[in-house]
Amino acid sequence: MSPKALIETGPPGLTDEPPPMPVAMVSPSPSASRQRFISMVMLAAEVIWLLVQSLFMILDAVYHAIKPNEGKDLTGKLVLITGAGHGLGKETALQFARQGCRVVCVDVNKVGNDETVREILLEAEKAGAAANGKPRAKGYVCNVADRKKIQELAVQVTKDMGDVDILVNNAGILTEHSFRDATPEEIDLTINVNFTSHFWTIQSFLPGMLKRNSGHIVAIASVGSFIGVANFSTYCATKYAVDGLMSSLHEEFRAKQKNIKLTTVHPYFINTRPDLIKGWHHRLPLITPDRVAAAVVRGVRRESISVTIPKFLFYLIAVSRFFPQNVIDIWRDVFYTHITPPNKISPSPAAPAAANGTAGANGVSPACNGLANGAASEVKKDL
Repeated sequence: MSPKALIETGPPGLTDEPPPMPVAMVSPSPSASRQRFISMVMLAAEVIWLLVQSLFMILDAVYHAIKPNEGKDLTGKLVLITGAGHGLGKETALQFARQGCRVVCVDVNKVGNDETVREILLEAEKAGAAANGKPRAKGYVCNVADRKKIQELAVQVTKDMGDVDILVNNAGILTEHSFRDATPEEIDLTINVNFTSHFWTIQSFLPGMLKRNSGHIVAIASVGSFIGVANFSTYCATKYAVDGLMSSLHEEFRAKQKNIKLTTVHPYFINTRPDLIKGWHHRLPLITPDRVAAAVVRGVRRESISVTIPKFLFYLIAVSRFFPQNVIDIWRDVFYTHITPPNKISPSPAAPAAANGTAGANGVSPACNGLANGAASEVKKDL
């Protein structure tokens, strides 16, 4: 490049644009600073008021824990219970009936469901309970995993028995398997019965509750909603999901639908039949269906948001959240719950193991809360 050209154009990389002017720092106006100060004062006042409210609520909770009230009267309320043909569902139906409720029993197992209805009617007859022209109990056969069947059920129940006041989503199946052994059919079945069915029942019966501005929805979850258990991956996942669903509904309802009550029940493992729990090894004793059913009824009467059986497990699990995982692990090694899948249990000569792939071999059973073993197979076929 010639010297003349260099003079005319300037060195490469330079432009004729003037350098940028320095940006002047503008101090906030007095009005903006005042607004920020006022916002901080208001936030501090809200936090102080929040602490005062929290203190009173905690004291009230402690008082009622020491001296609990009896709760509301359930006489004449219509209660619908899914999975009522066996175990916890059956016991819950009986205990609600003893409170003077009318009961709708729903199960895929007609034989077990009819037996529950028969026992309710027999107890009511012995007690001389007045029917007031309305059926004390009625049974319906329904696959809760089928949305269309649930919608049809809601129409029929309303026609036969009236509006449902209390919905108890209890139906469920227990699948015991290692994660690697879980079949797609088992996973689908467990999710559809244990979790997805809650959507169908709530969507079907909630509109009537909203119209009356009154109702109560109960979900039977599990302690497995809080902590995972080996060889229970599918089951625990569905119970975590149920807990999340009920928590979200609580947030939706607490502002605008305060009269729609929600209760989530977290029982420890339930002893329904010895042959169904032969692969269970546990430090804490199993609990009985009647104990859990009593807690369900008590929770509804007191409008409890969460119920854990036994109660100390709720506090134990809550406190454990403050510790590192390795500390939690060694505590769980002491207070253990070990599940051996049925296909890993050595068969006894008197009771040979079922072939792998059947409902019995893979642990589809009512051991925690739901359908009879044959009923589980029946649901599997329906799906």
